[in-house]
Amino acid sequence: MKQPDDQPSKAALAMSVGAVLTANILGGLGLGYAADRWGGTAPWGIIVGIILGTTSAFISLYRIMQKLQ
Repeated sequence: MKQPDDQPSKAALAMSVGAVLTANILGGLGLGYAADRWGGTAPWGIIVGIILGTTSAFISLYRIMQKLQ
């Protein structure tokens, strides 16, 4: 019988890519929106939030791709 690994399977990592990208970008958007509402800086909080969320998404994507190799 094969022992389960501590590492997630490559298929599970590959399927998580969409969720990670979406969560990071929407998280940045949400934080940017909240910053705009709190600070009255519209639309700059949303713009910065989207940029930071997208950057975070690509960093996370890079880390996932490193695990797949």
